[in-house]
Amino acid sequence: MSTLRENNLLMERHLMIDNLQESLLSLFEYNPDPCYILDLRGKFIAFNDATLKLTGYSKEELLAMTFHPLIVPEQLEDVRRTFHTIVTIGMKADFEVMLYAKSGELLHLSVTAMPVNIGGETTGVIGMVKNLTKSKRLEQSLLNTQTQLKNIFDSVKVCLWSRHLVTEETQVSPACEVIYGFSQQQFVDNPYLWKQVIYPDDLPDVEKRQRSMACGEALSHEYRIVRADGEVRWVHDYTVPVLNQAGAVVRLDGVISDISVRKKTEERLYTLAYHDALTGLPNRRFIRERIRTVIGQAERKRTKVFILYLDLDGFKSINDSLGHSGGDRLLQRVSKRITRCLRQGDPIARIGGDEFAIILEEATETDVELIADRILEAVAKPFRMTHQEFIVTTSIGISVYPEHGDHHEPLFKRADQAMYFAKEKGKNQIQWFNQEISDKVERRLMLEQGLRKALLQEEFVLYYQPIVNVVTKRIVGTEALIRWKHAAGLISPLEFIQIAEELGHIVQIGEWVLRTACIQNKMWQGLARESLFVSVNLSVRQLEQDGFVESLQAILEETELDPRYLHVEITESAAIKNIHQALTVLQTLSSLGVSISIDDFGTGYSSLSYLEKLPIHTLKIDQMFIRSNQMAIIKAIIAMANSLNLCVIAEGVETKEQLRRIRDIGCSDMQGYWFSEPVQPQIIESFLLDTDLWSRFLEKA
Repeated sequence: MSTLRENNLLMERHLMIDNLQESLLSLFEYNPDPCYILDLRGKFIAFNDATLKLTGYSKEELLAMTFHPLIVPEQLEDVRRTFHTIVTIGMKADFEVMLYAKSGELLHLSVTAMPVNIGGETTGVIGMVKNLTKSKRLEQSLLNTQTQLKNIFDSVKVCLWSRHLVTEETQVSPACEVIYGFSQQQFVDNPYLWKQVIYPDDLPDVEKRQRSMACGEALSHEYRIVRADGEVRWVHDYTVPVLNQAGAVVRLDGVISDISVRKKTEERLYTLAYHDALTGLPNRRFIRERIRTVIGQAERKRTKVFILYLDLDGFKSINDSLGHSGGDRLLQRVSKRITRCLRQGDPIARIGGDEFAIILEEATETDVELIADRILEAVAKPFRMTHQEFIVTTSIGISVYPEHGDHHEPLFKRADQAMYFAKEKGKNQIQWFNQEISDKVERRLMLEQGLRKALLQEEFVLYYQPIVNVVTKRIVGTEALIRWKHAAGLISPLEFIQIAEELGHIVQIGEWVLRTACIQNKMWQGLARESLFVSVNLSVRQLEQDGFVESLQAILEETELDPRYLHVEITESAAIKNIHQALTVLQTLSSLGVSISIDDFGTGYSSLSYLEKLPIHTLKIDQMFIRSNQMAIIKAIIAMANSLNLCVIAEGVETKEQLRRIRDIGCSDMQGYWFSEPVQPQIIESFLLDTDLWSRFLEKA
């Protein structure tokens, strides 16, 4: 029976195929989309080449299959119901289905299926297929991208925005609420809200810059906004204009980020870079950049700019007394006093240490004088610190643009030079830069440059002034005095010794003087007088120099001069400046046999205590007392020296009357222009060889 039934079904299938063959031939053969026919059991009975290509099965394989194994399991039941509906009700069905090709590839298909009627009876299902795999993949990709973009749009910390200039439609990302404190809906409802929240002071510049976008250029700028809660924040706004075909801007797209943290960091870095940590004032870097701006404005306006350079007088001694922390507190209080003397907006800076600089513009010379006087008065008021009162003053130098320079370097330099000139004139005063200062500075610069090579080029020479005993009427010694044979003429030590000390050349120069003087004195001793001594001035730097004693001892050995005939002169101030070190050095020299003289006695500390401490042999009375005929003081010094068994030499004896008076009160050793000015060695040699010279000379006295 089963065989008969199968034969009948087979005959029906062939019959159905024969009946449809002609009508479906073109569909199956030429349709680019897959087409198929299923029998009532869902078995493939016909299909075109596109179906074979889609599924990957051969004709024989597909004819032996139903559609069931092709459908993904989760959709199989739904497809069966749809198939049943088509064959039972006879209705068309459109649906999407996913199936597996022979290769295992998952295909997404759109199927249109309808019943096959032959002789009024449904004999199967015919279907046409659209392969949606690529479009579905693209759709899914777009959906994924859209989701990702939305997630980014919703979660990014920057505010993404877009505004149509014609419709005023506005779109903003959720981050706007974090940055602005206003909701997305508020920005959508009020297209002008973005403008209303711009900080009022920044709005004109923002509007001005935005006008540049009319030509289609993107704009990147920073400005402040006022949040809904009133907080002011900094934002960075990058806006891109979108043009229509006519080249007109129709939409603005932008990204806004909160840069408040960065701005605060920049402010802190700016403060560190441009402000003094101790006083809070601007620093040297700030004031130099500021003067460039001020000069540029003054050049356009044809106005003057004044630079005030201030340096505290005697701050070092106060700082040593208070300690560094106390000195720092004093500087803080000084800076506040100075600032209160200025006009609103006048730039002031701490240049370093106890130096300050001020820029005054849109002012007259009278205005500047008044401000400078206020500063002098304010600073000079006593400071009470650590239960003590301290008085500090300041010296002020002033330069003027454009008279003294057209940029910051010469202006600050000349104000600084004027300030030092004020110190030299007595401190606590104002000094305008002038030609006298300029000439002095130029000469000092010439001396500084020349000193660096003067020793190497043997430009130094020694002159000697005789020291005469008016009782024995003979030269007992000489004082060696250095001179500089410069191209500009013979230069006095009064002019270059201090510079040599500041430049650090004094030690080398002093060593040369000692050696040269010892050699010369040794020659004179062999020529005329064995007991002749030479006196050489020592500086503070030489006393402080490590190895000075050893150096001097080596010179004595080298020149073979008996130490008894070398006298070294120091001033009272040099001896007292570092009494402990001076005492050690001088005691060592004295132990070698070198004599110690105090030069210009009576003009320094005039303390009797150090006379007993130091190994002094001779006091040289300062010429000031002799010129002013202060015989009482001279007599007291001589008496004191006699009581201490010290020798005395009167300096600066220039007249016969001075010689008589000093001789009559008991001083016999003298030097000065009445005897001889400082002269070259050969002149001294002639004095020594003429043994009766001083007898004849002194007879006139």
